[in-house]
Amino acid sequence: MPKRLRVKGFGIYWCLCLCVLLCDNEDTSTSRTSLSARQAHQSSSISPPQGSRYFRGFRWLTIPFGLGFAYLAYQHLRSIQNGDKTSQVVASDLQVSFYTMLPLRMASRWWGWANDIELPLWVRSPILRFFSWMFCCNIHEAEVDDLRQYRNLGEFFRRALKPGIRPVHARGCVVSPADGTILHFGRIEKGFVEQVKGITYSLPRFLGPHPWDPHCQHSGDEEEYHQKLLQSQGTDLYHCVVYLAPGDYHRFHSPVQWEVQHRRHFPGTLLSVRPGVVSWIAGLFNMNERVVYMGHWVHGFFSMTAVGATNVGSIKVYFDKASFCFIIVSSF
Repeated sequence: MPKRLRVKGFGIYWCLCLCVLLCDNEDTSTSRTSLSARQAHQSSSISPPQGSRYFRGFRWLTIPFGLGFAYLAYQHLRSIQNGDKTSQVVASDLQVSFYTMLPLRMASRWWGWANDIELPLWVRSPILRFFSWMFCCNIHEAEVDDLRQYRNLGEFFRRALKPGIRPVHARGCVVSPADGTILHFGRIEKGFVEQVKGITYSLPRFLGPHPWDPHCQHSGDEEEYHQKLLQSQGTDLYHCVVYLAPGDYHRFHSPVQWEVQHRRHFPGTLLSVRPGVVSWIAGLFNMNERVVYMGHWVHGFFSMTAVGATNVGSIKVYFDKASFCFIIVSSF
C-alpha cells in the first residue's frame, strides 16, 4: 500500500514522475525570539504599547502592498480594455517584481494564526457551513460530518474522507495522489517542463543537482541533465500537475510504490499557484518555496515535489522526521 501523507493547509499541486505538488492556501509556522528581562523592562517603560508597535509596522507594510496591488490591477484592467488580442499574456519582469513586493509571507502567517484559533462551539457550524457553501465542499464525504467536531479551520481543511469514498484501483500502476484538478500533463522535452501551453521552466533548476550521482552535479545543460535521469532504456520523463482548490480534500498520498532516496528544500517566494497566476508568470514553480523528494520506482527515476503558495507554508509528511520553516514533517 502506498504510504499516506497529509498536507496542513488549503491547497496543493502534484507532479508525478516528476511530481509537482503545489498549494493554495494554508498556515505557515513562524519562530519568535524572546527579549531578555532588561530589554523587556525597557520596552515596557519607554516604548509604545506592543499593539501600537505592530500597528505601526503594518501601516508601513501597506505601502509596498498598495503599490504592488495597484499596479497589477491597472495592468489587468488594461488587458481587458485592449481585448486581449494575444491568446496568452505573460507577465513582464517588472510585473513580477511588483507582485513579489506584496507581503505574501506575512499574510500567510496571519492566515496560519487564524487557522489555529479555536472556535466557540456555537459558531463552528455556521462558519464552517458558510465556508463549505462558498467553496463547494462536500461535507457528506467527510469521515466526521458533524461540523461542531472541528475545533478550528485547520482541522476542517485536514478532514479525512469516509472509507471507500475514493477507491484505489487494484491493478493501477499510478493512482491520483490528490483529490484535485489536473492542470497540465505531458512529456518533459530536453530538460524543460511545460508549465502551460507555450511556457516552460527548467527541470535542473526545479529539482537541483543530482545528489546521488557526482558526475551530474555540475551539469548545467538541461538536455544532458534530462538524459542522466533516464535510468532505463526505452523510458522517458513525464509530469503531472494537480491543483487543490480550497474546497477540495487536502490530504495527499503516494501515487506509486517507490523508494525515496533524497529530499531537498528550496527557500523561495509564496506566490499564488491558482491556475490564472500559473498561466501568467513564467517559471513560477521555480520561484516558489518547495521541498523535492527524489528516488526510484519500478520504471526508473521518480520525484514528488511539494510547492508552497500564498497561505500555504507548512506541510506534514508522516514518514519524514526532518523539519523546515516551510515544511514541517513528522513520523507516520
